[in-house]
Amino acid sequence: MSAQAPLSIRCGEYDRIKLRSPGGISEFLKDVWDHSWRWEALSLRLGFDTRYLRFLEFSAPQIRDLTVENSSRGFGGMHAEYDSITYVLKIFGNPTLRHLSLDGIGLQWNDVGFSRLKYLSLVRIQDGAPDLQQLLEILKIASDLEQLTLHAVEIICSSDKQESDLQPIHLSSLLSLWLEGLPVGSAEHLIRAIWFPQLKSMRVRGRFIEHIENSNSDRNPYHHFLLVLNQILSSSTQGLTLSNEPSSNLLSLDASHWFPGDAGEKTAYLVVEVEDPLSGVQKMADFLTSIRIPVPLTIAANGYNHAFDSTLPPTPSFPAEVLKKLPTVTNISALVLVDALNIMNILGSIRRDEETGRLGWPCPKLKVLDLGGVDGLTSEHREAFLNARYGDGNPLVVDGEAVHRPPMVDLQYFTPYDSDP
Repeated sequence: MSAQAPLSIRCGEYDRIKLRSPGGISEFLKDVWDHSWRWEALSLRLGFDTRYLRFLEFSAPQIRDLTVENSSRGFGGMHAEYDSITYVLKIFGNPTLRHLSLDGIGLQWNDVGFSRLKYLSLVRIQDGAPDLQQLLEILKIASDLEQLTLHAVEIICSSDKQESDLQPIHLSSLLSLWLEGLPVGSAEHLIRAIWFPQLKSMRVRGRFIEHIENSNSDRNPYHHFLLVLNQILSSSTQGLTLSNEPSSNLLSLDASHWFPGDAGEKTAYLVVEVEDPLSGVQKMADFLTSIRIPVPLTIAANGYNHAFDSTLPPTPSFPAEVLKKLPTVTNISALVLVDALNIMNILGSIRRDEETGRLGWPCPKLKVLDLGGVDGLTSEHREAFLNARYGDGNPLVVDGEAVHRPPMVDLQYFTPYDSDP
C-alpha cells in the first residue's frame, strides 16, 4: 500500500489488536498517530485514562469521519448523574467533517469546519461541550445536516439576547432529531430555532406544555415544531400512546413504541415536563383533539414505571373527563384506584357528542381496559362498570332515541386467590 494513501482507522478496547503485542492498544495508537495526516476516518472506542492523554491532540487535515467514545465515563447506577469528564480533543489542520460522533469527550470547536456535515451526535459531554451560540453557528453552516443527536450535553444557554434575536435555521435535509437530557432552556431554544420540514424521526424532551394547546396558531413560537409533530403522529401505522407519569411529572407521546419500524416509517417520542399532571394531561388531550389524530390511541393513565416506582400518588393524577373527547382510544391502563374508578365512571356514562349531537358512550372503539395493577379494585366496582356501559347488551332508549351499546371491552384485572371472583 502506498505510504501516501488515505487511512481509515478503527480501534476499540475489544478489538483483536489488543492481544498482538505487550504494548497493546497504546503501541498501536502510537504507530497510527504518526500518520494522522493521512487519516480519512477515525473510529476510537476506549476507556480514556492518563495512558491516552497524548492521543487527544493530532493533526488530521484530511479527516472527514470522526467517531470517539470514552467508555470510562460510566454510571454510578441506573439513575445516577453522569461522571465528570475532563478530556477534550484538539485537532490541527483545519479539517472539514461530514460525520462527527462524540460520546463522553469534548472538542475545541473552532479547530474544524462543518460546511459538509451530514451527521452530528454529541452524548454525555460536559467539558468541551459547545455553548448554545456555538451550536447555533454550527447548525447554520451545516445546512445539509441529516441527523442531529444531543443527549446529556452541557449546552449552556446564558443570554437573553439570543432569545430576542432568534432567527430560523433551515435544515431542509434533516431527517432525524434527538434532544434529551439538556440544560433547561436549551432544547426549547433549539426546536424553536430549527426548521426541519422533511423530518422523519424525533425524540425530544422539553418544557413547552403551555404552548401545546394553541398549536395551530402561527404566533405560537413552537408552531413549526408542532406542525411537523402533527404530520408524524398522523402518519403512524402503529398507533399512538399517551403516558402520564405522575411520580416524575412527565407526559409522553409515543409513536415509535420503542421498536424500530420500517425504514420509511416516521416515528416520534415526545416527553414534556409538567408541574401539574392533571392540567398537563388536559392540555395534551386538547392538542390531540385540535389536530384530529386519526390513529388508534393507547392511554397509560399512571404510566408504566410501577415496577420500579412505589411512589404513585393516592390522589387523582389523571383527569378522566378527557376521555369524552378522544374517540380513537382503543386501550386504557391505570394503576391508581381513584383514577381507575373515575375512568370506569366516565366510560359508563352516556353523553351527547358535541360535534355530531348523537348520544353514546365515551371511547366507542375501546378494546382493552387494563386494571391489573390496581390495588383495592373489587368485583362490585367491575360489575357496576359493566352494567353501566353494556347492560343487557340491548340498545338503551333515551328520550325516544335508541342508543346502541359499544363493543364489549376486554376488562383485565387481578384477583387474589383469597378474594371474591
